[in-house]
Amino acid sequence: MNTPHKHAELIHAWADGAEIEFLDCDESKWLRCSRPAWDPETEYRIKPQIEKRRYRVGLFVDSIGPRTITADSHQVHGVIERDPSFHSWLTDWVEYEIEVAP
Repeated sequence: MNTPHKHAELIHAWADGAEIEFLDCDESKWLRCSRPAWDPETEYRIKPQIEKRRYRVGLFVDSIGPRTITADSHQVHGVIERDPSFHSWLTDWVEYEIEVAP
């Protein structure tokens, strides 16, 4: 029985259109690789997708005392504002990016 190539799954993904990156050990970062050599000594990966997300921090004050709560959608935002313990928003919407595995 033949042993599959070390990067067989990535090769198939690349053939199907996935963007491939390789680890540049000198700079310790991932770089785009438009024509991978599929060297067994090189580490490759599918480029992670980047998602933009956001949140907002609010202040609750009740019998427990002050505490914070985070809203990550307009729906949650509205629920928080209608709560009798809601006091105020401590931040505006904060946007950030996060890598999501393919």
